[in-house]
Amino acid sequence: SGRVAVAADEGRTATLLVFDARGLELARSTDLLSPRALAFAPDGTLLLAEAGPARVRRLRLVPED
Repeated sequence: SGRVAVAADEGRTATLLVFDARGLELARSTDLLSPRALAFAPDGTLLLAEAGPARVRRLRLVPED
């Protein structure tokens, strides 16, 4: 898909950024708790492993209305 996901400022409260193949920002979230791993699933959702609450979340990226 050409998308890239990055967890910036991996401290206690981090920021998730998702970019398209041209480097344009597609999504941003600031409610992460100590992210440790990011991966895109075959269905296009983003899997996010967080150490803070010891969980894996599945995030579906949808356009804003």
